[in-house]
Amino acid sequence: MYSILKVKLTLQALELLMHALQISPSNHEVFTQLGQFYERNNLPTKAIECYITALKLVPEYTTAWECIVALYIKTGNTKLIEPLVAQLLNTYANCWQLLTY
Repeated sequence: MYSILKVKLTLQALELLMHALQISPSNHEVFTQLGQFYERNNLPTKAIECYITALKLVPEYTTAWECIVALYIKTGNTKLIEPLVAQLLNTYANCWQLLTY
């Protein structure tokens, strides 16, 4: 009984996230939440795709950065972290330059 309820709630959560994307297809927060959903349901490849999409939409969105780096560490893809960190530093350097002018 518990597993049936868990599956039903999982499907409902996915439906809600997909509906949110239909309403706001360029919402970086929804993509991050969808990534977290996929990560919790052992779908790391889909999670990474969502985090990357969120970062393409808003490169300075720290929650997506935290999620993707943590997932790369969790899955042992640590070689992929260095380019991400370089990209993150570049993003923030660009933001800092804009603020100082």
